[in-house]
Amino acid sequence: MLKFLNAKLFKQLFFVISSVFISFGIYALYIKHSKESLKSNCKIEEIKILPEKFSVIAGHAYGGPSTQNDFIDEKLDKFLIKNKKNLNGLFFTGDVFYEVGVDKWNKLRDRYGDSLNIIIAPGNHDLLTTKANIKAFNDFQKINLPYEFKSDGFNLIIEDSFSSKWLLNKKVIDLINKDRDNSLLLLRHNIPVREFMHLANSDMGLEEELPTIEKLSFLLKKELIMIIGDSGVHKFLPRIFCYKKNNIKFIVNGIGGQKNDSIIILSKNKIYKYILN
Repeated sequence: MLKFLNAKLFKQLFFVISSVFISFGIYALYIKHSKESLKSNCKIEEIKILPEKFSVIAGHAYGGPSTQNDFIDEKLDKFLIKNKKNLNGLFFTGDVFYEVGVDKWNKLRDRYGDSLNIIIAPGNHDLLTTKANIKAFNDFQKINLPYEFKSDGFNLIIEDSFSSKWLLNKKVIDLINKDRDNSLLLLRHNIPVREFMHLANSDMGLEEELPTIEKLSFLLKKELIMIIGDSGVHKFLPRIFCYKKNNIKFIVNGIGGQKNDSIIILSKNKIYKYILN
């Protein structure tokens, strides 16, 4: 019993210390990039009364390092349990769990229903792990990325931005440019352009300079909404951020165990934000 308590205390202490270091690191990153970065220029309509059927997009689902409860964020979990019968799909934009494991992927599927369409655009917490846990993730996902599908009046593309070192690779760019749908969403974990680096939870996995918005919009020949989930872990980061330029609208959000944490709701070709209580 004493050994168990010591192990539990050590784990809690580790979370507190690591969250402090992470907080300083992210704040330094925020200060470094924010002076030269763009401010939000569009808004996502808030919805309070949920539709009869809808899908959820949730970034950084485990919340903050010091508030995570060894699964997904408690407020998000309660929301999904309450509205499970109304969900068309559940789409995570990376960092589903703080520490991954076979048991958690199984719990995720069982808790929200086997028939529910759960798809993940993985982040560093999902992929920086043991070979056994990576296999467990691949067994859970059972699709090859990038993956294209339709839901709620949108054509969605899910990509693995962490493995591509944050960059949109040629395969994803070609998939976007060949798409005939005018309501196209790209779901990813990492920030895609240098102007929004100050919004990132960390710079883990980034190995070369990101393109500018101008360069990225030149490469993409389609109108595109890009939803990015690696943000929001601390108070100084926005709960949700929207910016539109040329042919691309960027929506950046993520859960941090903070007040007004928000998720994205898709329904009948509309995009909303919903504040978790």
